[in-house]
Amino acid sequence: MPEYAVINPDRDLSPWIRCFWSLRDEGNVSSVPERILPDGCSELIFHFAEPYREVCHGEPVRQPASLLVAAVDRPIWIIPAARSEVFAVRFQPGAVSQFFAPASIAEVTGGVHPARDVLPFLAALQERFAPIGDAERAALMSARLRAELARRLVSRADPLLVALRSSHGTVSIESLAADAGISLRQAERRIRSLAGVGPKRLARVLRFHAAVESLLHAPETALLEGYFDQSHWIRDFREFAETTPAAFLREQIALNSLFHSPAGPGPATA
Repeated sequence: MPEYAVINPDRDLSPWIRCFWSLRDEGNVSSVPERILPDGCSELIFHFAEPYREVCHGEPVRQPASLLVAAVDRPIWIIPAARSEVFAVRFQPGAVSQFFAPASIAEVTGGVHPARDVLPFLAALQERFAPIGDAERAALMSARLRAELARRLVSRADPLLVALRSSHGTVSIESLAADAGISLRQAERRIRSLAGVGPKRLARVLRFHAAVESLLHAPETALLEGYFDQSHWIRDFREFAETTPAAFLREQIALNSLFHSPAGPGPATA
């Protein structure tokens, strides 16, 4: 049975970091790919045992020892390793851009990348993490991320992104722009520069994820908040999950359910 744990970030980092999480498993024998759904978050993942394999174009590809999954808007298919030890940082939607060079977030959004290629300031952490526990890993990572925010003179999360994610994607971009006292085009450009995708696309992913959580935890009474009707919901489900809600529920197995717990990891998982 997988051992999964969550460490909440310190309050000063919570605008950028949703959580730290870890996963350990022994003796997995399944080779069946598992579908991990998008939720708008990016994740930085470290493997300390055998890395998982991601199915790319029908072929399983071994993941790097450390990787960034940058706000994908499609499902990721993974095959768990026989023995797993994973530690990860789950960023708030759009927040990982605060740790990038200004022009690079659009280049990585929607993909899986070796961490050393996109976040070189974290390259040395893999070896330092290996012999220590999860609490120490979280503290070390927190210190490094604080230092990077200070170096980049970032003192607060962007209020447009905060409002968008707080509403689970249901607030209109027009309303966000009006509240901020800027034009619609300015709001769109600002969100795209931070999130790597346009605000409407991000809002759709956030709304989809909130509805998936409702479906998974209360399928009999799931309220599809933010959707006009069932057909609208099913269209988004087909786009972002590449299946139907009913088929997705049928395919759930232990690890995939774990990754869709309210505080748990998102699409990026190992």
